[in-house]
Amino acid sequence: MTADMLSRRHFLAAVSTVWASSTARAGTRSLRVVGATGLIGRDALASHHLIRSLEVGEGLFRVGPLGGLEPGLAIQSETSTDGSTWRFRLSPTALFHDGTKVSAEIVASALSRLRQTAASALYRTPTASIAAEDDTVVIRLDKPFAILPAFLAADTSLILAPSSYTATGSLGVPIGTGAHRVDAVIDNDILELSSAKDQTAFGSITNLRYTAVTDAETRARMVEAGDAEIAYVLSPIATERLARNSSLRVVKTPGPRVRYVMVNAADARLADIRVRRALSLALDRATAARIVLRNPDAAATRLMPPILPEWTPSDIAPLEYNVAKAEALLQEAGWEQQTEGPRQRGGLRLAFTLSTYAMRPELAPLATVLQAQWRKIGVDVSIEMVTPERILQKSRNGSLELALMIRSYLAVPDPVATLSEDFLSTSSARGWGAVGWTSHDLDEAMLGYQATSAETVRARARQTIMRILHDELPIVPHSWYEHMLAHTKAVTDVTGDPFESSFRISRMRWA
Repeated sequence: MTADMLSRRHFLAAVSTVWASSTARAGTRSLRVVGATGLIGRDALASHHLIRSLEVGEGLFRVGPLGGLEPGLAIQSETSTDGSTWRFRLSPTALFHDGTKVSAEIVASALSRLRQTAASALYRTPTASIAAEDDTVVIRLDKPFAILPAFLAADTSLILAPSSYTATGSLGVPIGTGAHRVDAVIDNDILELSSAKDQTAFGSITNLRYTAVTDAETRARMVEAGDAEIAYVLSPIATERLARNSSLRVVKTPGPRVRYVMVNAADARLADIRVRRALSLALDRATAARIVLRNPDAAATRLMPPILPEWTPSDIAPLEYNVAKAEALLQEAGWEQQTEGPRQRGGLRLAFTLSTYAMRPELAPLATVLQAQWRKIGVDVSIEMVTPERILQKSRNGSLELALMIRSYLAVPDPVATLSEDFLSTSSARGWGAVGWTSHDLDEAMLGYQATSAETVRARARQTIMRILHDELPIVPHSWYEHMLAHTKAVTDVTGDPFESSFRISRMRWA
């Protein structure tokens, strides 16, 4: 038996012991859930995605089952004629789990703090002031910003009770207004929760225990061994294995995430659009999706996945695989094929470092496939496994060459928010998208979209944005994403959320 196997067995035993003893104390059955991340160092904003997914915290708005915005804590909203002032009326009966009333003063104070925090979506809005007026929160803007409600629906805009925070401002036990309350936090990695409402229906899940397990294969083994009822964020290979297990069910849900290659257009070799197009043409996306992702339909034909139909103009030609055309473009750009090694031109070599990270289990094998496919056209790539933070650092200091990434375009539930963060030339948050590349026409389309609620204007802007990104390739799309989870037959009504806003545990039932 290897050391890794022993380590995994000891970990599983420790987790099972904690769960068993805690269940005995509670005297009731708990739904055991494993996921990829915990409360990240009690950092409030870094943990907000988990807090929302577990249905603990809510914002003024939430994402509905079809992807549109629905009222959350704000039951009514209105904007001034010039678009510079928004008013959000709160529910008069809303309470935090500790019994505190959700007042306009608490919400305004929380949002004011968030707009000064760089990691918050609100930090990127043109907000001038936030104030409380009776039961209403009033947000005044420096300029019209029609997509403000989408930013208020982001996970970093959750409203938690003041008692959720320590004297230093770090997150303690999160106290929200959602379907579940947090009863205990153990070392940031285990959360014990219970229903915030009286549950009398047959099969209702009144208690759950969430555990963060960073290794995807360990998560798969836990649901396989019956040490968890549900495991989230599984690798394609593990999911294929679990689907053959008659005691389990696998749920696959297309999501708004895209795998893509970041390209440093400030690099003299990559500044030439012909080189970027050659890199794209050399990618046999369908084969990579079939072999690594176990889903040939995941091969991207454009940037946005089908789940975002408004952002997929029909007049854009699909991305294609054509090695001969890729080689012709490189030859036309002066890159000569060598007997050995990469193509060369004037002392420069088409040799790059591709950075990626291990948090998503499929990225490393995909990087190896890309490496082999690019070698066929005379492009050498070495792979480095680093942290996402290191990739961001390299992107911002200009040392990045290529990077294989995953990006969600609904972190703020309007794709233009993330697109603007990644590609707008004036964005202070750039780092996950364009490197050394800007477009005046793209800037104009994005800013125009943000400023209006007129759908005709927005539709034209969407087409312009998508066409420019497709033609210029500041990033090279590779494949679309599927959320993968597995669960035992002890629990029913398990569904994935294509919009990544919730685990939907409150809808589940014991079988």
